[in-house]
Amino acid sequence: MFIESSKQIVIRQHSYFVSHLLFFLAVSVAPAQPSYQLIMDDVGTVVNNLMVSEYGTPILLITPNQPSLSNYLYMLPINGHAGNVGGWKIEINNQSKLGQFHKTSFRGDWACFSVKQSDASLVGSLNSLNIKTGQKWSKRFRCADFYSPSMFQDTQYNITAINSPPASISGIIGIMECFKLDSLGNLIWKKGYMLKNMPPIQAFLLDIGQEQNGNFYALGSFGLEIPFIIKFSPDGEILKFKKIENIPYLAKMSVLPDGIILLDKGIIETWGYDLNYESAKVIKLDHDLNLMWAKKYYSEKFPYSTANLTSTKNGKLLMSHSTVGAYPIILSSLDSNGNIVSQKGYPNYTPKMHVLEDGSFILTSQQRFNELGNTVFQPIIAKTDINGDIAGCQTFPTCLTFEDISVQFGDFLVDTISIPALEPLNINVEPISFTFTEFCDYPPAPVPNFTFPDTLCLGDTATSHSEGNRLAQAREWHLTGPGVDSVLVDSFEFSYNFTQTGDYVLSQAVWVLGCRYDHDHNITVLPPLSVSIEADSLLCPGNVQEITAEAAPRPAVYSWSNGHIGSNCPISITGTYAVTATDGYCNAIDSTSIAVAQDFLNGLPPFTLPPDTTTCLPYDLVPQSQFSELFYTTTDPTPRPSIRLEAAGSYRIGMMAFGCEFWEDYEYGVDCHVDVYLPNSFSPNGDGINDVFQPFGNLFEVLELKVYDRWGGLRHRGKEWDGGRAGQGVYLYELTYLNLRSGLREEVNGEVLLVR
Repeated sequence: MFIESSKQIVIRQHSYFVSHLLFFLAVSVAPAQPSYQLIMDDVGTVVNNLMVSEYGTPILLITPNQPSLSNYLYMLPINGHAGNVGGWKIEINNQSKLGQFHKTSFRGDWACFSVKQSDASLVGSLNSLNIKTGQKWSKRFRCADFYSPSMFQDTQYNITAINSPPASISGIIGIMECFKLDSLGNLIWKKGYMLKNMPPIQAFLLDIGQEQNGNFYALGSFGLEIPFIIKFSPDGEILKFKKIENIPYLAKMSVLPDGIILLDKGIIETWGYDLNYESAKVIKLDHDLNLMWAKKYYSEKFPYSTANLTSTKNGKLLMSHSTVGAYPIILSSLDSNGNIVSQKGYPNYTPKMHVLEDGSFILTSQQRFNELGNTVFQPIIAKTDINGDIAGCQTFPTCLTFEDISVQFGDFLVDTISIPALEPLNINVEPISFTFTEFCDYPPAPVPNFTFPDTLCLGDTATSHSEGNRLAQAREWHLTGPGVDSVLVDSFEFSYNFTQTGDYVLSQAVWVLGCRYDHDHNITVLPPLSVSIEADSLLCPGNVQEITAEAAPRPAVYSWSNGHIGSNCPISITGTYAVTATDGYCNAIDSTSIAVAQDFLNGLPPFTLPPDTTTCLPYDLVPQSQFSELFYTTTDPTPRPSIRLEAAGSYRIGMMAFGCEFWEDYEYGVDCHVDVYLPNSFSPNGDGINDVFQPFGNLFEVLELKVYDRWGGLRHRGKEWDGGRAGQGVYLYELTYLNLRSGLREEVNGEVLLVR
């Protein structure tokens, strides 16, 4: 069975990340194959190309990350397991600048590849290597254009190669050279062709492929803008040819059992031509070059770069595309008419891929993202299962659509000519090995979410913070609100100065793998805040020693120039005080100058008072002051040199100076107490000791002593009690006496024990 040779996928380099889309449909005709993803431990090499054998074994074609400065290439068969991987280091003709692997084919143990020199000589070579034995050979074309040579291997491992030397070498525009070699590089036949009745511009050969009956096809282009296709017999005779006049830049071809697929994405992207980035255009012809269908595949904000098509064993058609961004791969399944049946997306950077016949596919990437989010040259290779999944790794939704397009064909002429033979080249190979480890570490998928202030003050400028949009294919900001309806395209952040109050909506849309994701954020812009300080210019001691700020039209938090926080600011010294009010969004400032009366006293007390005193007579209080001779109280506001205190209590003493009242507190006590003592027991037994119950003390005069029994009966009245005939027991007494200090009658009550 014919196995289509793998094609190089070259991606236009941008200042932003390169991304791919792959569209996928599960294929269930074969048992599921193990999936894996591995990363080469060596940093600084580049995946130059990928080839896959008829048995599904992938071979990575690796160069140093500056291939134009190297003189060697690496070929590494991958078994899907981490660890040491052996391969071959290849040097051709000991050239100082080898360039890169160009087209590849792999059958049996023979890996066939063309190599382009990277210097201006445009030297191309056809090479073959037995990956098991190391047997090899190399042939040199007399010269090659930017895109050839191309080749394929048939089931007998014979190689058909085609080349288009530029007119500067051949002397003729439109020359094609075709060679058929056996597996060891021996010539079977060679044919030359000259394209005629065409535009007077260089014709390029872009791709070649074979159908099952041995006929083969070559895809080329006049000046890259007018594609053509030629059908050949197995021995190189031209059977049919057509040019396609309205779909430029067709650059890739897949020869399938039921027809031929042409795509307008391919290696010509490398050279910076202004190609179709809106869509991927696909034409399907039958084997007689008759149109079967033509479609374009597209989605919003999806600038395509490359595409590829192949078929599975059960006839399903699988297509892959690429675009800009870090989330690169979509594999889709198409029905027989080119309609998308399903699609699935994958991440990685600058990938190359090959779809296997069971519906799984091989994916390679030449760069990975490091912990800082930057790309590093480090090869990655992955194999999916037949459902398009890699164990432990994430897949992503995609949004691709399609529509029919028309195709216009034209004619030209082809003549046969003689051509020189290929020249042998020296090719040196030696064993080489690298180590691979399991790998499934991607940066987070792009999201439209961002942070932005919810509330702002009139005149504020704010900027978004949106780390999640960096790896999207496209970004768009949209601000709506009072007096604004603004769109900012493909900027990582959004900044705006708000000059009108009101409610706004800021939206960000990001596009990932052709799908749009949106995030909206509501913003309120407030009117300005104002603040004023309420305070007298002179603060007297009797007043509250603070000033007050008040904000409008909203409550605020206040911060004073002396470090105090709050609406009321304590004042201790004369000076200028400023306040900043904020409601969290708007700020306002006010200031005032304040004089503190205490500062006029030069550190002296406004007046002094004698120590607090207690007497039983009226007292004349005489304050002392260097600032006034007149004083008063709160109860008697008449200023006097002295103040008569006649009743005990707390007095507020005041004085007027410098326009302020100064106050001091004075405690005056009146103490007319006398001590009166009565014993708690007595024994009227005539022994001369404690025979009489009577009060003791001084400065009082007994007026009357009453004694009661415990039932309240009066037993005695007089100035003392000798017990009389009263029996032993407890008795109550009530003493009335005259306080000789205050002249007042006073009473005292208690109990006394009479002991017999």
